[in-house]
Amino acid sequence: MTTVILPTGASRQLYRYKDENILATAAASHILLTTLDLLSQSQTHRVDLAITGGGDGNRTLSAIAHHPLTPFIDWTCVHFWWGDERFVPVMHPDRNAIQARSALLDLLQEKYDLPENNIHEMPADPLTSDERAHASEKDTYALMEQSARAYQDELYSAFGCSKQGFDIIWFGVGPEGHVASLFPYSTALQQKSLIVPVIDSPKLPSYRLTVTPSLIRYSQHAWIIASSEKKRKALTTGWSITDDISMPLSFVSGLTSTIWMVDQAAFPY
Repeated sequence: MTTVILPTGASRQLYRYKDENILATAAASHILLTTLDLLSQSQTHRVDLAITGGGDGNRTLSAIAHHPLTPFIDWTCVHFWWGDERFVPVMHPDRNAIQARSALLDLLQEKYDLPENNIHEMPADPLTSDERAHASEKDTYALMEQSARAYQDELYSAFGCSKQGFDIIWFGVGPEGHVASLFPYSTALQQKSLIVPVIDSPKLPSYRLTVTPSLIRYSQHAWIIASSEKKRKALTTGWSITDDISMPLSFVSGLTSTIWMVDQAAFPY
């Protein structure tokens, strides 16, 4: 383990694993052990997790599905949220929620009584294909703003006065250093709202909803899970900086822990 003390006084911990599969299993272990600890300590008996998609995110979800600790968690007390989502129709295969259900959530519902009400998907694009073809960019953005506000209101309602952020939020990383749908120099990095629309994602689909640093920084545990050599440059650049708009991963910081879990190929330096 490597630890760096940042200029803000906060610290990041770095864990290195042999390959992407061991990384996914280790990340699943961190998530499950922390969830067990939180449930044992929580007066409300509730844990709020914000999950991610992508290769590393989905491998981690699959590792949770097959982990020996999974049967020992009371999943009726765990709520799942998303760090970002593609603004596409609800059953579109690009949706992170569809992939998460396939990798983990369906199993938790079938075997471990995870309630459907504990799965908080970000809103989908409600338009028909014909409506979408005739919608202006202004109308689409207004619809996305409405969807972002609805998800933010759902968060406020769920958290109440007891918390301001997630118990655990984790992210994959893009080769240019993006996390969630926060891309380099995005105005979303400096928004005060917790959830905002993104209409110019350099990765398709370009319309997305995303959390902002305003929500990330109030989460207890904020973690990065990254594999492959193509992530190494961004991780190396971001390791010793904070809140740099050229490197969105530098905004990932938790109140209790900030951990980077990487495989050998992605290891900074």
